[in-house]
Amino acid sequence: MTILLRSIMEQSKTSPVDPEIEAAVLRYMKVNFQETRYYWRMLRQDPERALKEIMCRKMSRMEELEKLAEALKPLVQQWAEQTPGLHACIEATIKNKILFPSIAYIEEAVKMKARFDMGSNPKAVVGASA
Repeated sequence: MTILLRSIMEQSKTSPVDPEIEAAVLRYMKVNFQETRYYWRMLRQDPERALKEIMCRKMSRMEELEKLAEALKPLVQQWAEQTPGLHACIEATIKNKILFPSIAYIEEAVKMKARFDMGSNPKAVVGASA
């Protein structure tokens, strides 16, 4: 199976994100052979069901992350409010994000704070993030 997966990845038009990630995935697949075989069979027999199951698992992980982000968001907001204008800039940038807004807030806070600390003013930070 590993050889087949490797050949599929090589034939793919998009290369894997990172060779270390690819190696980690291949190790995981080797250790979890039954799960790997389960997905290979599902992909062959019912690709639509396989896609839905994979997306359902991803959605569940994102929902868990959003719950964690909701718990962390007040702390991140306090941190962002230490820089005048940053909280408002973050809110303006993420106002159209419907799914997982707490995750979006935390991600933007980290990006904008880094840019701000490097010398950008809050209005320039908003333009760079949009």
